[in-house]
Amino acid sequence: MVESKSSFCPLATRLMEFGPYEFRPRFIPTLATLCVMIITFSAGRWQLNRVAEKEGLQSLFEQTQQLPAVNLAQPIVNATTLRYRVLVTDGQFLPDKQIYIDNREHEGRAGYHVIAPLAITGSGAVVLVNRGWVERGRNYPVAPDVEVPSGRVQVLGTGALPSMKFLELSDQAIAGKVWQNLTFERVSAALGLKVLPIIVLQQNNKTGALSPVVEQPDFKIGVHRGYAFQWFALTATLLVIYVVVNSKRKTAHLSN
Repeated sequence: MVESKSSFCPLATRLMEFGPYEFRPRFIPTLATLCVMIITFSAGRWQLNRVAEKEGLQSLFEQTQQLPAVNLAQPIVNATTLRYRVLVTDGQFLPDKQIYIDNREHEGRAGYHVIAPLAITGSGAVVLVNRGWVERGRNYPVAPDVEVPSGRVQVLGTGALPSMKFLELSDQAIAGKVWQNLTFERVSAALGLKVLPIIVLQQNNKTGALSPVVEQPDFKIGVHRGYAFQWFALTATLLVIYVVVNSKRKTAHLSN
């Protein structure tokens, strides 16, 4: 007669037969595999949620680009909401306050971002204008002398925020007009200016030595989709391995 093995644990009994094989999982491996699969599947779902979130941000960015330009001469309630918005204003640059942000790359070349404060006409406010990128000169680390327009000028550009992700290995973060990184707090401390918490990336600069700086956000939607695929593929792989490892060829046990 054929004997069937049994156990006190339901998961240790034969659950399924297919051809010459039987599927007989054990409790501990089953529990461990289930826990790991829950983790990997949840990670895949989280990445898909990030895809949806980033797609929403990209849609918002594209809609923002279509909105009318904001005139900075009008009262600004929350300047940080102006990021990526088209901005326009007029005023006078403060030439003695122009600074150079070092180690900024453009088309594979190292240089500076040229930042000049602009006193906005009629409002008393001051906004930082990123006038553009200039290449390092032969006298590096001395910054090149970029001329500042005099008189009343109109500035047209897009709103941006300074990057907060930077590492400084030296205390010499400011060397005269050359700065390693830009923060609004440093502008207040070093230049004695209280500025709007937004930077205008100027696009109508007629100074030939400067290349406009454009901030195009990368929402990395494809990266998150790729991560989601990897997590779901790992979940499927674990399931296949679990089934294969716990499937054995059937053997008949005869007794007299």
